[in-house]
Amino acid sequence: FRDRSLLRQAFTRKSYCNEAHQAGRCEIESNEVLEFCGDSVLSAAIITILMERCSRRTPIGLSTALDEGGFTVIKSNLTNKSMLSSKMAEMGLERYLLVGRGDEKRDIRHQPSVMEDLFESIIGAVYFDSGKDLSVVIRMVGRLLDTDAYLRQNAVRQAASPYNALQEW
Repeated sequence: FRDRSLLRQAFTRKSYCNEAHQAGRCEIESNEVLEFCGDSVLSAAIITILMERCSRRTPIGLSTALDEGGFTVIKSNLTNKSMLSSKMAEMGLERYLLVGRGDEKRDIRHQPSVMEDLFESIIGAVYFDSGKDLSVVIRMVGRLLDTDAYLRQNAVRQAASPYNALQEW
């Protein structure tokens, strides 16, 4: 990281900031905005990876190996809470999360939604630290989520969720 304050912010929960502000210390912002941005940047990165791997340009337009429903299912599987929190758990990065005392007592670090938020805030921090260079995020996401292996293992169209099946119907 060029700007380490972004990295620290990515690992700082609002509960920690609230306690710091109450104690008169205003040392860092929470990761909420980075998480919000990281969620969208993650989606853009996954969509870019999928289009690079599963489409090609033809004289009449863009030809894809999957339809919209297939892309939706894969994107959803790669970016869902279970996937993102398991990747954080594999790396053990949640142990560096700065949390308030109340959150510490409840041991929220290991909750899937908290680890998903951490993943997304890291993505947001990388995006801004790189000067908003999506290609940097794409390389990182490709490695962290091992998208190539996922696509090889799931080459056959994924079974749609009931929601997606209803949408397609």
